[in-house]
Amino acid sequence: WLVGFDREHARDVRSGENAGKRLVHANVVREMIDLGTWNGSADERTFAIKTAGDGGVALLVQQGLGG
Repeated sequence: WLVGFDREHARDVRSGENAGKRLVHANVVREMIDLGTWNGSADERTFAIKTAGDGGVALLVQQGLGG
C-alpha cells in the first residue's frame, strides 16, 4: 500500500462539547493506494497522492497472508 497523509490537520469545532475549540490531529491519512503484489524484481511506478502542505507518504509492505 502507498499511503498519503497530512502531518498535521487542524479543525475549528463549531458545535458539540468541543465547540469553540481548535482540534489538531497528527498524521491524518488522506489516501491509500493498493500497489498489488510485488514479485521482487525492480519496478518503477508514478502515482498522484492527496496530501496538503507538508504532507508525506508511507509505503506499507507485508509478507504472506498477515493481517
